[in-house]
Amino acid sequence: MDKLIEIIDSIRSSKKSDNYFAMLTSSVVLIDICASIEFHSNNYKPYKRYQKWVEDAIVPLIVEKNLTEYLEPVNFWFLRNSLLHEGSSNPNSNDQYQIFGEKKVRDIVPIANSTLDTKAFLVNDGFEYPVLMFDVVFFTELVCEAANYWIKKNEEKIQAHSDNLFSIALMTNGKDGKALIMRKK
Repeated sequence: MDKLIEIIDSIRSSKKSDNYFAMLTSSVVLIDICASIEFHSNNYKPYKRYQKWVEDAIVPLIVEKNLTEYLEPVNFWFLRNSLLHEGSSNPNSNDQYQIFGEKKVRDIVPIANSTLDTKAFLVNDGFEYPVLMFDVVFFTELVCEAANYWIKKNEEKIQAHSDNLFSIALMTNGKDGKALIMRKK
């Protein structure tokens, strides 16, 4: 559980230095981790468990906050893939998007320092599909809020998987000149 909280803290820490790429990529990875723990025994493929977790944990917040329906599980999945595999936020960088996309967009554009009241919206600029824009800080906070709530409800599941979660080992020189490596559990 502490490791997931550390990831959330890392996302929020990235905000302090305006490191939007780190915020966004860490957020989509956090969804992957939560989904993997939640649906570990279901034998879901990664795309299925990712979209199911978004549907269960994030979509209710989107509905509650009256955000655009284009912030939906399939667009989250393709945003994740574009960010992690292409370094892009455009879901069309993956040719599968045109086949499997449900609420298709021409592009997804994260915005920094949005002064608008609406934190996620569409821009129709004359093309077949609109452009989905969202405030990156708001989006990542939405993910963190959903993850925090999920963590509180799933402490036992998380504990059962804690040995497999990411951690950094620390290394120091031992008294005998050998390296001493400790990994946080």
